[in-house]
Order: sequence, then structure tokens, then C-alpha cells
Amino acid sequence: MTRNINLSLSGTKKSNLFVLVNANDQMPVEILKIKSSIMKLIIIPFMSKNWKVLNENLVFFDNIKNKINTYIKHYRNCQFIDFQIYIELLDAFETAIFLHTEVINLEQQLYGSDNMSTLVFRTAMVRLKPELELYNLIFGKPDFKSGNQYNNNIVNDIVTLFTVDNTTFDQIKKAIIHKYLHP
Repeated sequence: MTRNINLSLSGTKKSNLFVLVNANDQMPVEILKIKSSIMKLIIIPFMSKNWKVLNENLVFFDNIKNKINTYIKHYRNCQFIDFQIYIELLDAFETAIFLHTEVINLEQQLYGSDNMSTLVFRTAMVRLKPELELYNLIFGKPDFKSGNQYNNNIVNDIVTLFTVDNTTFDQIKKAIIHKYLHP
């Protein structure tokens, strides 16, 4: 005899699993897109411990938060949407990513050098504008000591691509590399 764990006492089907998008809800498309973005850009890489992808997607957090704040104003009277949980979820993941990065950096400082007299200061992580962080992830940080600067054309193209809905780091990277390294 099979056991159906999705039935409640009333006979209606209920899912006990965490579901990002429930087809029975009459949520606006914008909210479903935000949920999908959070799942694709944050939760799935976090669950698979793909820290590289999480660091790449960190630049999209502020954009998602801004959209959520816009939707808070627009859908203020909707009872089925709890927007504050999404902002707190993003803040929690952001903190987890920063802490993981700090641990990795400390391990490299402690175990990566022979000099054990190194003094380590714990400071808050400095974040650049998203377009500059993306530039650094794609091309590496410019060597300012030797006179190199950010290429303003590339930065402007990144800004343009960054504003496209549901864009990912890989899509931006492909477009920029295709345009500037393989013309």
C-alpha cells in the first residue's frame, strides 16, 4: 500500500517540501520572477556550496532588494506576500558569503605564508559598485600602480547589461568577452 503524504485531514493536497513557486497562488508575475531569481542566483548555489557562483552573484543582491522595495510600495495591501522575509533572506545570505570569504582569506594568510608573525585585522568587507565588481571578476582588478584604469566603455556596457531583468553573471561575462576580446 502506498502512502500519500501530501494529503491533509481535509483531503486537500498540501506539499510539505519547500516550494519557491506555488502554482495555486495568484501571485503577480513580478513576485514570481523575484522568487525565481532568489532561488537561481542564491539558494541553489548556496545549497550546493558553490561559493564562486555566490561571490559572482553577490552584485545582484542590491538590485533584487531595490525591486522588492518597489514591490512593497506597489503591493502594500496583498496579504499573501511577505516581502520583508525576502530582504532578510538576502541579508542573511550576504552575511554568510562575507563570512565565508573572510574565513578563506584568513586561512590563506595563516597557512599560505611562512611568516607566522603576521598581524591580522578584521575589518568590514569593502564593496565596489556592482559594475566594477563584475569588471574585476571578468578581467581582474586593474593594476593602478602601473597606470592601468577601468575601461569606461566596458563599465558602461556592464551597467547596461546589469539592468536587464533576470540576467546572470555568465550572460554578462559572455557578452562582454564576445564584444571586447573576440570582436
